This record gives sequence, structure tokens and C-alpha cells, in this order.
Amino acid sequence: KVILRDVPIVQQMTERTSMNRRARTAVSVLWALLPLLTAGIATTLVFVYPAVRLRRLAHWAAVAGYLALTAVAFATTDSASSGGKTAFWSAIVVLWLGGTAHAQVQLALAAAAERIALLVPSLAPEAAHANS
Repeated sequence: KVILRDVPIVQQMTERTSMNRRARTAVSVLWALLPLLTAGIATTLVFVYPAVRLRRLAHWAAVAGYLALTAVAFATTDSASSGGKTAFWSAIVVLWLGGTAHAQVQLALAAAAERIALLVPSLAPEAAHANS
């Protein structure tokens, strides 16, 4: 009985893949924390990448919403009125905390999709493109 993980080439591939996976995971976690680390200012940029890469309307809608909130935050930065200050802080809180939570959910969904693709290779994005 041959166990695939004991074959030397499979061991080498697994080591390379796990190193790449660890680096990708670290970058993904840092990327998902950008809204938190930048007080929400980078939230729009965090969601532009998946919108461009995945080309889904829902991602573009999120980008549009975060872009609108960023515009509100910048437009009301110097507002002296209480309504302007409320709009500013509301936009910042949604960009900061809402963007961070949204990014973490997206990170968890991407990790789950990657695990599924490892278990069922035919569901991997590369396999879908290879078959079309």
C-alpha cells in the first residue's frame, strides 16, 4: 500500500505549497486588517482588489458604498455644524469597524473556498478555467 504523502516529490510539493500558503495567509490577514490599521481610510482599496479579480457585482457595490462613505468623510472633515460632525464620525466608524468586519468575513470565506478547492480539486478556479 503506497501512501501518497510519503512519496518524496509529493513531500517537496507539500512543503513548497505550505510555505507559499503561509506567506499568502500572512499577507491576506494584513490586507484584511488594513481598514482597522488605517482608521478606515484604506477600506475602499481593500475591496477594489477582489472586485477587479473576481468581477462580481456585489464586490463592486461594496466598493461604491465604501467610496461614497470615504467621500462623505473627506467632505465633512472641516465641518463646524453638528450634522457635519455626525456625518463625518458615522462615515469613519462604518469605514473603520464595518470595513474591518467585512474584510474579516471575506477573508474567512476565501479561506473556506481554498479548503474546499483542496478537498475537491475540480472546484478550484484553475480547474474551472481549464475546462472552459
